[in-house]
Amino acid sequence: MKSIDTGIIPIVSYSALLKSPARPSASKNMKKIFSCLSSIRLFIAVLALCGLVSLVGIIIPQNGEYDAYVRIFGPSFANIITGCGWNHIFFSAWFIAPLAVFCVNLICCLGKRLFLLSTILRQAKKGKAGVAGSLLMHSGVIFLIAGGIIQYYFGDTQSVIVSEGTQESIKKFNMKIFLHNFSIIRNRQGGIINYRSTLELRDTNDRTLISSATMVNAPLKFRCLYFYQMHYGFLPDAVKNFRAVVVDSTRDTLFSGAIPYKANFPLGKSGLSLACSDFLCDFYYDFENRTPMTRSHEHNNPAFKVTLFRNGSALASQWLFFKYPSMSNKFGRYSVTVLSYDPLFYSGIQVQKKPGTACILIGIISVSIGLVLVFLFPFCRVPYELSF
Repeated sequence: MKSIDTGIIPIVSYSALLKSPARPSASKNMKKIFSCLSSIRLFIAVLALCGLVSLVGIIIPQNGEYDAYVRIFGPSFANIITGCGWNHIFFSAWFIAPLAVFCVNLICCLGKRLFLLSTILRQAKKGKAGVAGSLLMHSGVIFLIAGGIIQYYFGDTQSVIVSEGTQESIKKFNMKIFLHNFSIIRNRQGGIINYRSTLELRDTNDRTLISSATMVNAPLKFRCLYFYQMHYGFLPDAVKNFRAVVVDSTRDTLFSGAIPYKANFPLGKSGLSLACSDFLCDFYYDFENRTPMTRSHEHNNPAFKVTLFRNGSALASQWLFFKYPSMSNKFGRYSVTVLSYDPLFYSGIQVQKKPGTACILIGIISVSIGLVLVFLFPFCRVPYELSF
């Protein structure tokens, strides 16, 4: 019986390639462990276990209170759920342990493929790019999981509310945030398109780090920090300015225009000045305590505490009402009417630290490219041929 050398490389399995004659028993044991950790059976088993745990997490509401579980499942099952940690199962050993085994399986499988890469490429009749795609997919999944772990353990979040023209400290990230302006972007029909906050980030010594805008779905990015526009509103106790008209007893208009809040504003050359010292967004008078108060934080009944001065001396002080302009608007021989006002906005900003973003991005790109290569360039080995 005689074999003929055809020049064709035979197909060799991974297990056959790893075999070598007469190795020490310790080496054989390590080889068995490595073979087990990199096996497809372990991959399927761990994947099924992760799916089962995820199903439990879907059925059982997560991060709930004990009383809620008692109402849904009864006292006995509620004790089991909270005792076993199923109320936060995705952050417990029930999910993290299989996920860790899944990562080990991927790393071992990737290591085996890299160890045998030259042999696999020699056997390839076509589809060498598919081999690279498989390696990219394995590496990408590892990067995705690593990015999630980094994000979970090293990421952080802080929310802050800052009003226009003021700054607030972000203690978790050792910086300050200053809001220059908040605006509502509208279309031609008046519909709201987006919300925009012009922010300035400062260090603890008030030195500017970056100045830019953040909008809904377009966060401001600085290093690994993301600044999201979350919500907005009007301050209940302050305004930017209000527009008023001042007339005398002969009904001559002495002034008409905007008056800044908390400023003694001169009214032209008349010698008069007007100052708004207080603002209540929903005015009502507490007769029991004999003091004006605000009923809510909504601008339902805006009122301005205004004082009229002549040559520096106060003539009179009154509460003026935006919705009732002619009510109590007399200052001696003068009358002051509020025409409109510009509310002072506050902006709710959420700051998220995302140190795992780069790993996750690399993982997504690697998996995507790997899938394309595997499907477009399928791997095909050269068949084994013998003649007798």
